[in-house]
Amino acid sequence: TIYGTVSHVLESYGVVIETTGALIQGVWGRGGDSFGTIKCMVSSPDEPLQVQAIDPSCHGTILVGGSSVSDAALKRAQELQVRGIAVGGLSPALISQVEQLPFPLIVTEGMGEVPMSAPIFHLLATNDGREATITGRVRLRWGVVRPEIIIPLPADSASRRSASNS
Repeated sequence: TIYGTVSHVLESYGVVIETTGALIQGVWGRGGDSFGTIKCMVSSPDEPLQVQAIDPSCHGTILVGGSSVSDAALKRAQELQVRGIAVGGLSPALISQVEQLPFPLIVTEGMGEVPMSAPIFHLLATNDGREATITGRVRLRWGVVRPEIIIPLPADSASRRSASNS
């Protein structure tokens, strides 16, 4: 689900939706597509997403961690039916567990415990509470697809920004 305007109808295929917003692309991901409210779970990009921070208020949200996520945090997130997770790094030992998750997970920086880049963290943290779309899909050849988060912004705020930049 994404808010926007249908700009083209592609016969027997689907539609093209245009939206104004922010796009964050990751370097690795798993899972399909999901939609939820962004919930920043850490105060800095070098903090890992801890299991004790994940509580019932996380149900239906896209969790933002910093440098990594633990096995226990992934299990707790699944129990509470989160809609997705974004972190800077992921331990290679967790890849098989992530592949079994019912929601997408994206890694913005790389494998291991890697702090999320400051600009990406700032963008996600300042949009805490805003609805977003997340996809963990990856295709490396012939029409590359990268894991991403799209945060639609209200059209009126986008037009005010472009008018003030003129």
